[in-house]
Amino acid sequence: LGIVAKVNRIILREDDRIKMLDGVCRILVEHRDYIFAWVGLNDRDTGTLYLAASSGPASDLKEKFSLPADATPEFGPRCAVEAIKTNSPFLIDGTEDEDPCPDCPTRLDFPDRTTLAIPLARNGTKFGVFVVHATGPGIFHRQERALLKDLAENVAYALEKLEADEGGKSRLEEVTLLNEITRVALQETTIGDALPLLA
Repeated sequence: LGIVAKVNRIILREDDRIKMLDGVCRILVEHRDYIFAWVGLNDRDTGTLYLAASSGPASDLKEKFSLPADATPEFGPRCAVEAIKTNSPFLIDGTEDEDPCPDCPTRLDFPDRTTLAIPLARNGTKFGVFVVHATGPGIFHRQERALLKDLAENVAYALEKLEADEGGKSRLEEVTLLNEITRVALQETTIGDALPLLA
């Protein structure tokens, strides 16, 4: 229960998206048996999934984690792709005949690793994916999966709120600019006087 409180504290206090996600990854790695935790976010303009935050003893592996500039989620890490595509958690538990994620950056150093990928989605918006890697089987039991799913829902809520706050700030800036333009236009009597002020 302490880990939920720690994660929620970061979610509530941090208004910078990347710092918040880094903090969540760091807490999970420090307080659970994970070798790597990362968050991939969807860039909705380009359709690209990019590594936004990560932490863990294997965090140097994030250098190996890269998606081509023109990548779309269909070409990302298989665990992340499946979680986003199905909008449900995707577990690699080590019992598979064939590794479903052969390009995993942790696979070389941790061949017995297990992985849980959970989509970050809320109200129809797919923000990205939250992925944790453990050293071996048995870590992602039912209670652990439920805990991580709850945390992912909290993170998705925080991302939704931050996005709404950013949208509100942007709209406020637009309204302020329009008000200033209107004030200048009404105050000046000629176009020649108004143009320098408008610029």
